[in-house]
Amino acid sequence: MRQLLTLLVVLLLAGCASNKTHSVTVAEQTDSICFHSVPLSHEIPMPFRMLCSNGKLIIYQGMGDEVFVTLDSPLDGNCRLLGLKGRGPKEFINVDVQSLKPIKDGFMCIDQGGLIKVIQLFGDFNVSSKKINTFGHPQNGVFVQDTFIAANVNNDDSEYIRYQIDSERLDNLLSYPKWTNNDEVTPQFAYLKNMVAHPYENKFAAFYAYFRKVRIIDSDGNILHDLDVQIPDIFPDYSLEPFTQTTAYASYPCATDKFIYSLCHNENISSLSKSIPEIHIWDWSGNLRLRLILDRHLDVFAVDEINGIIYGMDLNDTSVLYYQYLSTYHL
Repeated sequence: MRQLLTLLVVLLLAGCASNKTHSVTVAEQTDSICFHSVPLSHEIPMPFRMLCSNGKLIIYQGMGDEVFVTLDSPLDGNCRLLGLKGRGPKEFINVDVQSLKPIKDGFMCIDQGGLIKVIQLFGDFNVSSKKINTFGHPQNGVFVQDTFIAANVNNDDSEYIRYQIDSERLDNLLSYPKWTNNDEVTPQFAYLKNMVAHPYENKFAAFYAYFRKVRIIDSDGNILHDLDVQIPDIFPDYSLEPFTQTTAYASYPCATDKFIYSLCHNENISSLSKSIPEIHIWDWSGNLRLRLILDRHLDVFAVDEINGIIYGMDLNDTSVLYYQYLSTYHL
């Protein structure tokens, strides 16, 4: 009998250790953040995405002749416009905003037709291109080591599609989650997500727009951490009515080798443009390290860990850059 009980305990512990799903009910730290502002030398029409690379700030703008705005020293507000729209050597067309990823000397992205662009920002502005076969599918993904993993908006066969950059290979990864019992739900829309890849390791994080849930996944489709965020309160069920839907992680996250940063709105979609979100800071083991309560509305943001600064912009006023130092927070 004692041996049987010991075996049952071992099996129970093994089952618990392999279970990556858990509720997040408290952050290790909670603090508030008050932003300063810097006037920009150039008003940025529709800043859809921000990222930092080696102390530089890069902003993707949805309108205008140029595609990118860079700030070499962001706190002086001086903008540099780069990358015309088109198919020339240093031009871009229909950039997949989610694919933007910092690299050592600049950043990379993918644009229409599966053309990978690597942009060098140090020295002369230089763009190199490489073709990847995305089989005509819409692009909506991130670079994870030597693969490109896209959220599957083409069908409901799988949640993700993995493309091998140096081959013709395509793989379907993961079934869609079942976080609602409504049979009328279209998975591609209900499980809309914003993704960000680890800078160099074999994993990425997915933050769901209409569920306050986070998943950290490797490039083989293994769920490493499956997180149900119950902060600050219980999140409403998914609604088929678009104007009654509550929004959680509706903005693009950003990541470093240590942390993942995400804007969490907890707001009805109809009032999203005026809501004051929180910033959730996670480690790659799925721990909510810091919950930052903001003093103002932000739509997009980026974190410069080299200089310890967080930047943000409000789509209601695109001539101002907001910033604050992160050095007071001990992560």
